[in-house]
Amino acid sequence: MEELEFFDETDNFDLPKPPTKVEEKPVKEPEKEERTELTDEERDLFRDLLTIGKISKTFDVLGHQVTLQTITVRDELNVGIATKEHFNTSSFARSYQSAIVAASVVTINGNPLYVPLSADESPSYIFNRKLEKVQGMYPIVVSAIYDKYAEVEKEFADLAKKLGKLDG
Repeated sequence: MEELEFFDETDNFDLPKPPTKVEEKPVKEPEKEERTELTDEERDLFRDLLTIGKISKTFDVLGHQVTLQTITVRDELNVGIATKEHFNTSSFARSYQSAIVAASVVTINGNPLYVPLSADESPSYIFNRKLEKVQGMYPIVVSAIYDKYAEVEKEFADLAKKLGKLDG
């Protein structure tokens, strides 16, 4: 069995000395969080975005009432497929605008852009029928509707940024 060595008071063993003065650091007050105030309209819009996932808004576009809604991921994918053949060409911007308009337009003057003939029509099929209608519109109309859709997207991005939910 191994013997243990013990130290006693007579051993030359230096223990660290306790500090004579305790440094007091000032206690920082917790920073007050800025409280973001929303208008009633912003509150309604943000609540819709969080709970429903889509926002609808009606605009006057060249004298016509156009109701737009935010697009879904499925719509974005359909836009990608529809514009793929125009990528890196001079017609890409117009192709992209047309596809976004097709995906976002709900009604024009209260009439749906396209009415499915049966419940069996897939979302992609419906998107393509709406795109055909948009491609029959004049460029100035498509650009004007696209600009309104860009306003909707910016408005919600600004609102999310205001609430600290979106970086940048």
